[in-house]
Amino acid sequence: MPRVSATTEQVAAATRALAARAERLDPALATMGFVREDRVGKVFLDATRTGGATVAVTDSPRLRPGVPVSYPLAWDELDSVSTGDFTVHTAPRLMSGADPWVA
Repeated sequence: MPRVSATTEQVAAATRALAARAERLDPALATMGFVREDRVGKVFLDATRTGGATVAVTDSPRLRPGVPVSYPLAWDELDSVSTGDFTVHTAPRLMSGADPWVA
């Protein structure tokens, strides 16, 4: 696949355009609204982090002590866990349970 050559400004503009289109296609699902209280129940499309920030997909390892992984949780589980609970060592066992993203 060929590499895309673009300036930071071009990438930022493309990211904003994609997020705005997704928000227009389904405003009940997606929002670019930055205020947390205004986006309850919606997916936040953050088009402001184009200058070197990274996004971790589900189960992706992070280059940090303990090798934590990004892991999906149900909202009601957030207060009972810590980042150290989800590592490359614990993820395989955790993946054998129910998928919190399935309704």
